[in-house]
Amino acid sequence: MDMSPQKHADSEKKRLQKTESIQPQGVLLVLDSQLFIQYCSENVDELLQLPYTAVLGRNVDEFTNTADIEQIHSLKGLGDWRSFGLLNLRIRQGDNWLNCNAAVSYDNHRWLVELELQAQNEDQNALFGQLFIPTRALLWQLNREQDLHSYTHKVAELVRQVTGYDRVMMYQFDHNSDGEVIAESRSTQMNSCLGNRFPASDILAQTQALRSQNLTWVTANRKCATVPVHGAPDIDTDQPLDMTYSAYRSLPLVDLEHLGSLGVAAALTISLTQNGRLWGLLMCHHNTPKNVTLRERKLYEFIGRTISIKLPDLQRNEQPLLQSEQDFRRLAELSNDMTVRLQGDGTISYVSSIVKSLLGHTVESLQGTPFTLLLNDEGVDAFERGQQALEQAGVTQKIALKFRHTDRHSVWVEATMWQPESSAGPGQGVVLSAHDVSQRQKYQRLIEELNQHNSLQQQDQDGNDQQPVTSQTFLDQTSEAVVIAGADGRIQSVNRSFCEITGYTSQEAIGRNPSILQSGIHTAHFYESLWRSLSEKGRWKGEIWNSRKNGEVYPQLGSISIIRNNDGSIRNYVAVFSDVSKAKEAENNLFFAQNHDLLTGLPNRQYCLDKVRHVIAEKAQAVPGVAVVFLDIDRFKLLNDAQGHHTGDRFLQAVAQRLAEACPKNGLLCRWGADEFVLVLEQVTNRDGIAVIVQTLFNALAKPLKLAGHELIPSACVGISFYPEDAADAQGLMQAAETALYLAKERGPSSIELFTPLLAERLQRKFEVASELRRAIRNDELTLNYQPQIDCKTAELLGVEALVRWQHPVNGLMSPVTFIPLAEELGLIGLLGDWVLDKAMVQMARWRDQGHPVPQVAVNIAPQQLVPGFADHVRDLLAKHQLPASMLELEITEGALERDDRIIGLLQALRDMGVLLAIDDFGTGYSSLAHIKHLPVTCLKIDKVFIDDLPDDAYDVAIIRTVSALGHSLGFRVLAEGVETEEQFLFLVEQGIDTIQGYYFGKPMEASTLEQWIIDRDKG
Repeated sequence: MDMSPQKHADSEKKRLQKTESIQPQGVLLVLDSQLFIQYCSENVDELLQLPYTAVLGRNVDEFTNTADIEQIHSLKGLGDWRSFGLLNLRIRQGDNWLNCNAAVSYDNHRWLVELELQAQNEDQNALFGQLFIPTRALLWQLNREQDLHSYTHKVAELVRQVTGYDRVMMYQFDHNSDGEVIAESRSTQMNSCLGNRFPASDILAQTQALRSQNLTWVTANRKCATVPVHGAPDIDTDQPLDMTYSAYRSLPLVDLEHLGSLGVAAALTISLTQNGRLWGLLMCHHNTPKNVTLRERKLYEFIGRTISIKLPDLQRNEQPLLQSEQDFRRLAELSNDMTVRLQGDGTISYVSSIVKSLLGHTVESLQGTPFTLLLNDEGVDAFERGQQALEQAGVTQKIALKFRHTDRHSVWVEATMWQPESSAGPGQGVVLSAHDVSQRQKYQRLIEELNQHNSLQQQDQDGNDQQPVTSQTFLDQTSEAVVIAGADGRIQSVNRSFCEITGYTSQEAIGRNPSILQSGIHTAHFYESLWRSLSEKGRWKGEIWNSRKNGEVYPQLGSISIIRNNDGSIRNYVAVFSDVSKAKEAENNLFFAQNHDLLTGLPNRQYCLDKVRHVIAEKAQAVPGVAVVFLDIDRFKLLNDAQGHHTGDRFLQAVAQRLAEACPKNGLLCRWGADEFVLVLEQVTNRDGIAVIVQTLFNALAKPLKLAGHELIPSACVGISFYPEDAADAQGLMQAAETALYLAKERGPSSIELFTPLLAERLQRKFEVASELRRAIRNDELTLNYQPQIDCKTAELLGVEALVRWQHPVNGLMSPVTFIPLAEELGLIGLLGDWVLDKAMVQMARWRDQGHPVPQVAVNIAPQQLVPGFADHVRDLLAKHQLPASMLELEITEGALERDDRIIGLLQALRDMGVLLAIDDFGTGYSSLAHIKHLPVTCLKIDKVFIDDLPDDAYDVAIIRTVSALGHSLGFRVLAEGVETEEQFLFLVEQGIDTIQGYYFGKPMEASTLEQWIIDRDKG
């Protein structure tokens, strides 16, 4: 027996290709070169309403039309360069016709036609609009990734989102064909396989070879019975049926058993190849049966090919992300299209450097130039119409513009024009991306001239048509592809650019139908619309997705025209198109960079606002509403400050992923900025359902997260608004949700607040007060009162505490309890604190000059003031007012001391220059004694809350005695504030308290009143 490796391989391949059955999701027809049916699946009766015995041996033209026969013939040789062609065929079912998607492959003089019965109500554009375009955009987004680990995990996540499978794993094979799971994305009910390894023997070499050709293998239901395949009685059984490119081929029993051992009901495998070799696999598993349509299979093959192209370029080093504006300009400069940014007045604020080669102008010469000066009159009219449409509709516009080159020749472009969120609205700025189509315009004019001179097709003296005559030299010079077909639709002539773009030689293309370029992406409806335009207008223009000879799907932009004879009959079809894949890639990258957050990958604020505007416009006449859920992550600033931005970024990425996984199907999750996220919900018919969604988000966040050696429990506050109840437009709806969030944050972590007009009024009032406070600080409308601090033993005046007061012109005297927390909340406390510090020193200098014996002034310092440079600021103020440092005491809360160990260094610098330091409200914070003993303070100030119930409250008595003993043992002066009665005063004296402050000796008073108080006291 011959057991040579070749014989063994051939035998193994035959065993793998041996086909006695297929999966029941489709119907199989195998045709010979004359299109007679040699094999068919037993379930053919479901499609043709005839038993398989009545179908075998008949010609397929009995069941379809001539046009579809032509489509099948046009795919001859397909197996040499791509897995299968996807056609839409009309199949006769008795007296009716059905539209069926068909996967067609050709090999060994046989056609393999696998038919999928389409549901009658299927939206033909659903796959292309809802899956292909966003998937393509996301893949191009990932194309910027340079780290293999990051890229593969993002790909696994993307594929799981697109396919809907429960688990997606990426396998990588090494040079020995041993495999490892290097990336994974899975639902919570699936076990992780990340890092699992398996030897090459688990996958036969022939199986790997087949998977490098058939890029998508599907098992819709592991337990479902297969459908037998029968052959005609006269079939040559020595020639096996090649099922290499079959969409419905049954999986080998060993693979089905493996899926069963994993508890998997359905599987999808997408092959990743390099130079014809299997680099790896994307293995998708599902817990329940899951069908994959032929259109979806084509999409998944596109995903696999796109990833395969990217893999060789990956490096294992991270590249820093660019800032938004840098990213915009980088992408603009990399594009072959001209990018222009216009100000609201129509002048140019930015133009990419390609403008030099396109229009002859330098970038510098166009800064501040009115854009319309570059256009001719026709171009100006087109631009103004496009701008008007953009402002009215708020959606991207595509227009044709005619520019003037510096050498005076005309340049035609097709431009995409949109408004960034930052400049949205009438009379605001726009961005244009312009693609040069001058060659196409020139060639269309040439076609018209050739038509007028009857030079496309000459007639002999007998009136017989001859071969088309074209200016081939000219055609070969143009960078755009040109195809000339006869009235029968077969290609008669192509130019050099056609061959370069498609990969076909002229010999391969001439005589064939242009359908050899079809990608299978477009539906029958698309082509019906195309032919309708040709029939009615004699011309079609637009974007179409075709396939190159190597199977790569790419976008092309162009037009098709009909050339007619004098009698009106069709003489030729002329197509002119250009490959815009690179332009599309740059356009999509630019769009993504402008509309997505680079840290989390989520849509950004601009995209969110555009989405809400769009949804509101759609729902304006509809009953279902819209909800905006505004989330603010609790305590993120504390984490970011304490652990650094790197940890903060990782935290935000983890939070974003958790929120995205918990996001409902009718929601869009966006990153609004910093630690804020927005969830936009459509089709909201029940407000109560929002509570369930928010709780789901809370539950997703609340899982422990380990970062930088700490276990964190993320949480968030939420504000919610509804359209149309709370606002009539996008901006108002967002503002309403943000208002509700603001009040939720006041209530504390994990709070939820629904918007009401009352909330808006409260918030508006807060901001009004904040605005007035800012004005009061700027215009010196605030005043300082001073409360005496008295020595318990001698009753001497030791100093005063400066306390700020606000005499509001309308509301009268406002308590510090009202406006100081507001100043802290709105970031005004630093400004207010600096004002108080300066004015207190001004008053001390005045008292010194006037001879009033005020030894020192105590000033409260907010934690926000304790920043690098504060000590120098204090030194400068002391020098400015010529005060000794010993006359100034700074009061700091315990909370400020807990913020950062670097605060100790700042306090030491103040103490070294002679400034006195007191811990204010001592006993209300959580400072450890071990921490306090190292602080360079001079005084402990006991809070009023421990004084009020003296001497009757035993707990307060114990606290006073403990603080007094502690302070004195550490060498600190101890001060009690809020002393109002003689009984309190005498008790504190007994406990050895050094200094008293409170109404018992004097309330806070204006400077002039304090001066009189000192005089009266001295007299007494």
